[in-house]
Amino acid sequence: AGVSDLFNAEGGVAASMYDYLDEVTDTISGSIASRTKGLTSIVTKLSDEIERAEARLEEREEDLIAQFAKLESILSSYSTQASYLSSILSPSE
Repeated sequence: AGVSDLFNAEGGVAASMYDYLDEVTDTISGSIASRTKGLTSIVTKLSDEIERAEARLEEREEDLIAQFAKLESILSSYSTQASYLSSILSPSE
């Protein structure tokens, strides 16, 4: 009866475990629910940060593509000018 009382009596191991687990697993104020809410909040914040970073990267990519296109146009213009100057300055045959 002694071992049985240790587990089954009021204030025994089983009752203590039940009270502890009931407190931990409470869906509103339990530590698991609190931790889940906290982690969900962190995941939401990180997702928002990732979306903002991706938007900045897309904008930067568009700026670099536009800048590259302008540089290609300038290079083409210089190439045309170089060909023209070369044809003017080369001795006639």
